[in-house]
Amino acid sequence: MKANQKLLDHIESESNENMDKFFLDIYKAYKNENDDFLKNWKKIYLARAIGAFHRGWLNLCKYYLKNSLEKANNISHDRYTIDKVNEEANMINEEALKNYIATK
Repeated sequence: MKANQKLLDHIESESNENMDKFFLDIYKAYKNENDDFLKNWKKIYLARAIGAFHRGWLNLCKYYLKNSLEKANNISHDRYTIDKVNEEANMINEEALKNYIATK
């Protein structure tokens, strides 16, 4: 969780020009996550943040990133939450996400 805190500390200071590098850092945290549920959680919010960023909504983008990292420490692992997170994560094309990050 120390890595999450480091990323959280940087979110507010990131400018529009540096977000692509920041997405790469979040993507690495997502790929290195050992818990499958938390991995899917981070995948969802990374995809949401990228979408918001490309609409020009930097504040919403940062909100999604903060929400993902802050709640990762204490999100409920009840069956309903796990099923909803897995369902949404399955809608995100992993290859498209990987290709987006690879171009940064």
